[in-house]
Amino acid sequence: MLLQKDMSIDTQEHTGKWITLYGSNTAGFKTVIPEERTAVAWRTAILKTLLYQCSNEELPEWYLQWNDETMRLDGTLNDLPGQADRYALNNSENPDMKMVYGVIEPYALSKLGITGETSEERYHALGAYVQEEIRKELERFDETSGRVRRKLLMR
Repeated sequence: MLLQKDMSIDTQEHTGKWITLYGSNTAGFKTVIPEERTAVAWRTAILKTLLYQCSNEELPEWYLQWNDETMRLDGTLNDLPGQADRYALNNSENPDMKMVYGVIEPYALSKLGITGETSEERYHALGAYVQEEIRKELERFDETSGRVRRKLLMR
């Protein structure tokens, strides 16, 4: 999900770059801004956005699944930001939002021990994996200082 320049969302002004969004209309949206305008920076921003979205059980599910019947990808994209007429897909004259999809192949997930028969199962397993990794990292920090713990949570 991307938001165009000179727009604001959740009262944060942005500086003319496309940015990725995660969250929901009820909980609000947060952003990941690519550090530079390169393919690697964009892929990283899209991956971070996915990890934030799927690891928070209170946020809607955003994933794609192959449909053997239609031979196409079907999207489970609940509670997307903005109105449909703001997206480039529906508005060729002056869109300020567009959809971007990042695909993680099942073999890449299996290297992390993440499995599932369906995209939905893998999506939930990836979210659980991220939650568990955060939990493990937080266990390693010294609770008395709190500095490192806060730094991890603010990412």
